[in-house]
Amino acid sequence: MTVYIGDKICKVFLSYGFYFHRNDFSTFHSHSSYPEVVILIGDCEMAVGEQILKLNGTNMLVIPPRVYHKLLTVENVEVCTFFIDMDIEFAVKTLPEQIARSFFEEAERVYGTSDHSIVASYINLIMSYFLYGSNTVLTEPVDDYAFLIDTFFNLRYMEDVSLEDLAEQLHVSLTHAHRLVQKHTGVTFTEELTARRLKVASYLVKFRAMTLSEAAEAVGFGSYTGFWRARSKYKDVCFFED
Repeated sequence: MTVYIGDKICKVFLSYGFYFHRNDFSTFHSHSSYPEVVILIGDCEMAVGEQILKLNGTNMLVIPPRVYHKLLTVENVEVCTFFIDMDIEFAVKTLPEQIARSFFEEAERVYGTSDHSIVASYINLIMSYFLYGSNTVLTEPVDDYAFLIDTFFNLRYMEDVSLEDLAEQLHVSLTHAHRLVQKHTGVTFTEELTARRLKVASYLVKFRAMTLSEAAEAVGFGSYTGFWRARSKYKDVCFFED
């Protein structure tokens, strides 16, 4: 959807299944398209790039594209996220708990209504609190296959996924899903999945002190041999050394 924030019209992305979490969070991942706004309630630790953040109370994080991150604490922590098409650098800010609670309540309602405009006013309020000041809210549906495909790979690269899984999530045919992946990534599904896995493995080895075998398992390679062969083929996406 689009939302007016201050004097700007911004794209905002919410997606069923990954923008609202309670006591759960995905593995290390990054997003290529837009900054991710993460709202956290509770005491927790979160890895963002090379940093480990200790957060208390209610916080708002803005995580730029291509920065790997993961919530390290999953018990008694509530998380809500959305993506916004704005040029924002990494930031952490305390957010009034009532604003976050109200936003979470409205986000839960989306499951039953599929009406994402319910949360539009809260997104406006949250971003206005962070950046500018309140303004008029306007929403309308937006389709963006590039964003959806990018998100699929970023959040499911460690799973045993296939082109069929992506087609089902996009509600398109297998042939159309294949064309969309090539259009928006320039390569096939398998090639893009392999590249994403290797990029995360590189990050885990360099910044999280994992061994190559540990990283290979963490990102979804079925065997170390398969990981080694892929690493040899896709040297341009790896920055770890032997």
